[in-house]
Formats: sequence, C-alpha cells, structure tokens
Amino acid sequence: MAVAFSSEGFCSVIFPESTSLHDGKVVERAYSCSEGRRKLWRGLIERYDPDVVVHYLANGGSWFKERVDDQWVWDCDEPYDAYLREGLSEDMELLQKGGAKVLFATTPYVNPDRQDREPTADRRVDCRNETYGEVVATHPGSAMIDLNGFVEEQRAETGSPLFVDDVHLDPEGIRRVVGWVLAETAPELPPAAPEDDAGAESGG
Repeated sequence: MAVAFSSEGFCSVIFPESTSLHDGKVVERAYSCSEGRRKLWRGLIERYDPDVVVHYLANGGSWFKERVDDQWVWDCDEPYDAYLREGLSEDMELLQKGGAKVLFATTPYVNPDRQDREPTADRRVDCRNETYGEVVATHPGSAMIDLNGFVEEQRAETGSPLFVDDVHLDPEGIRRVVGWVLAETAPELPPAAPEDDAGAESGG
C-alpha cells in the first residue's frame, strides 16, 4: 500500500475568501489557495492513481464566520451550507476522475476540554457532517466514514480529548485515528495480486 496526503493550512474548501470574521473583527489570511490545492491534488492523482481517497476537514465548530454573498455566515446557515455543497461537489468530481472511491470522514466535535468553545459548536459540526452526507448522496462511488463517532467512542474509553486544540490530534489521537482510517479504507482496496508460486518457491 502506498499513501500520499495533502494538508495545507487555510487551503481548504471551507474558506470562500481570504478573510474571516472573529469576535466582530475581520481577520485577513495571507493567501487563498483553492486552485493551488486542486492543482496539487491533480498531481497526486496522476502520480499515485489512487484506489481510495479519504477527504477529511478538521475544523468545524470554530469561532470564525466566512463571507458568502456579502453575509457573514457559518455551518447551519443556508448560504454557507449551499456554498459548501457546491465546493465539495467540485472537490469530489476532481478526486473521482481517476476512478477512486472517495470516503468522506465526518468532522469531530471540538475538543471538549477547551474552555472557550463556541456554544453552538457541536450543532454546527452536525450541520457540517449533514452537508457531507448530502454531497455523498448525489455522487455514486463515494461513501461516509464516521470519524466523529469513532473519536467520541475513544474519548469515552480513554477519558482524553485526543486533540491538542480545535484541529490537531495529540499523539495518542493520531495513533488511534490512523489505525481506524486504515481499517476503514482496507475493504475498498482491490485484492492483492496472487503470489507467483514459482517465484515463491525459488525465493525470487
């Protein structure tokens, strides 16, 4: 198995512009890179010809609002949900071009140990995950995997939030989530080619 990944800060579909709104203040980001992100994806698809792609967005339920049609909105606001459905559909069409199955991983709830969690965070993560489901329902060859449900089970088992902040897993969270993602992905992979008997006997 070969694995490649793309992870670029602020280069995801959730950011329609290079500005966000936080606590009444407009926050400017250094760049907006949706086309750069997709160019990178095209290169990875050409190089690896993947059988399976896992699409994962980590940062639902944050304090930041995004501007869509001159409105400051976030998950659960229909203008934003409609924008996200369209953007995720475009992502899906690109990722499926080589015939890969696309697995949308649900976004986990915000770290429960954070004292500054936005009060509607969990509901907005639910809306985000519902949006994924709507996109998957209209794209054959895709499916959902419930990372949020897995993380909640592991939090209950360990008593640990498994995240160091709102976005990044801690080392134990990484270990558990990587194992789970590989297990969820394995059934979608083609069967391994049978080993050549003559080569096996000769040690070739």
